[in-house]
Amino acid sequence: MCLATLSAAALVAVGITAAPSAATPTPEWQVLARGGGAWIFPAQKRTYALLVTKPSGLPGLGRFDPTWKRDALSRVDFNSDDILLVAAWATGEREVASIFRRGRVLRVTLRARYPSQASTSPNAFASYEFLAVPKRLVGHRSPARIVVRLQP
Repeated sequence: MCLATLSAAALVAVGITAAPSAATPTPEWQVLARGGGAWIFPAQKRTYALLVTKPSGLPGLGRFDPTWKRDALSRVDFNSDDILLVAAWATGEREVASIFRRGRVLRVTLRARYPSQASTSPNAFASYEFLAVPKRLVGHRSPARIVVRLQP
């Protein structure tokens, strides 16, 4: 009985030490490139997203991708990952907070990368991220629509 109590206490102690790391999960996607600049936008929109699901789509990224970032994009394994370009005009630099799919719509949420910067920047500028996103998040069929939402 004493041994059972001891092992139960050990399990509780392990659970307590493991809880904080479980509260801050790492994203399932990998950031390939990040930056800013008005050249990233093909049209006057507040947010923009582009999904590349096969290697034959890489040349289409040429107009968005500076040449110094192409190496990371060409190393993506399209059997397991897709490339997602997400950009936004906003005050402060933005990063992807969540990606999920519901039906035929892929939803991407952006948040301030540096929370204090969003409230102090007087002018909007374009920030972007190229991501390697697992196909299980995107789905094996391409989404009909990608919705990008900005968190305040």
